Amino acid sequence: MKALCADLNLMGDDSQFPQEPTQMFCAYPEHYLEDVFDFYLFCLQFAPKIVMESTTEWIQQSTVIFSHYEYVKSPFLVSKLVRLLATLQPPLWYNVVNLRMSQQRLLNAMIKFYSDFEDSGDFYEKYNVRGNIQYMLKKMGDDMYYKAKFMDMARECGPEFIRFVNMVINDATWCIDESLSGLKGVHEIERKMANAEEWAATDQELRNQDLGQLDEAKRKVTGWLGTAKSNLELLLSITENSPEPFRTPALGERLAAMLNHNLSQLLGSNRQDFLVKDPASYGWKPREFVSLLINIYLGLNVPAFIKFIAYDERTYTPTFFSDSIAQLKQKAILGFSVMERFENLAEDVKKEYESKALLEEEYDDVPEEFKDPIMDAIMEDPVKLPSGHVMDRAVIERHLLSTPNNPFNRAPLTQAELVPDVELKAKIEEWKIQKRNSKK
Repeated sequence: MKALCADLNLMGDDSQFPQEPTQMFCAYPEHYLEDVFDFYLFCLQFAPKIVMESTTEWIQQSTVIFSHYEYVKSPFLVSKLVRLLATLQPPLWYNVVNLRMSQQRLLNAMIKFYSDFEDSGDFYEKYNVRGNIQYMLKKMGDDMYYKAKFMDMARECGPEFIRFVNMVINDATWCIDESLSGLKGVHEIERKMANAEEWAATDQELRNQDLGQLDEAKRKVTGWLGTAKSNLELLLSITENSPEPFRTPALGERLAAMLNHNLSQLLGSNRQDFLVKDPASYGWKPREFVSLLINIYLGLNVPAFIKFIAYDERTYTPTFFSDSIAQLKQKAILGFSVMERFENLAEDVKKEYESKALLEEEYDDVPEEFKDPIMDAIMEDPVKLPSGHVMDRAVIERHLLSTPNNPFNRAPLTQAELVPDVELKAKIEEWKIQKRNSKK
């Protein structure tokens, strides 16, 4: 640590650190840190007495390094540090959160690294990293200071927090899809095996092939189901405490589409595809998953999000929600008050859907210059790109969350480079008024 900061005061604030790491620190081989991390990981797992009887300065130093993880070139070395910090339990954990520097930087570092590890290229390791960060966030939620700071970050809707939430939605979508795909595979093969006579008559090679697919499907479900649940729980925590990020089109539309799609999977006509023998062995609790989805909906029961639900053309129809409500009542999945709130939400969404249909009738001949070139829908907030193209802000911001480049020429692009097209927006608003007046 002296190579990074000669007179480091672990109890001090962040101002003592240089903006760039020192040349001496940069010259150290990676294994200098990796060996230390490996040693303490080993001790925490197999020889905790050694750690408990030693000083805690190594914990504070590790926390400081993670809070400045940009000093470390390898994301995999940082991921090992994340695992080390996540392994700490009270009272050792208090040495992490009680540092003054932690209060200044730790939460921001966790949120940023959660997204930054996406660029490492290791698809599966990112779920381990994010699982460890989610676990630490959950522990930090018990501390009023960090809970308030997290809520403030959510309300500010800064670019790093928006990117973080987008990654949570991405991961939840992927993990749920993989889990349900695996459950469907298990269901299909168990259905074949249930017909003993037909199964016995099946060629041995085909049976072995099916049994191999069954094992693979079971592993898929076991591997992804827990991660899917933890991502939904994180989304629920954010929506209940700080729903502001989901009132923006970039995130709100994506979350609404994800919720609608998965609710239709679990309560729709194909719900029988996910029935398996011994679901508890996989941790599969469909009632719990449905309840999580419903509570996320209810955590965002505001006009902006109601509109996002109704405008989801892929899944939403009033019939879809009414059929879902019938299933929820039949299976008594929700308590009375929650069920009543969801019915009220469904009614509000239906009204928004009907209003949307009327608007589409009014705006049946939208001039091409008023349409977003990718979505082919009338623009609400047109913005100019550096290339000269004009797009709806919600569409381009949603694109930039996953792909930070210009969709027309692949050049790097950030939200800061988007320029509001005030003149075009005024023309669109004037055209809308004329259309509404002509219908009277």
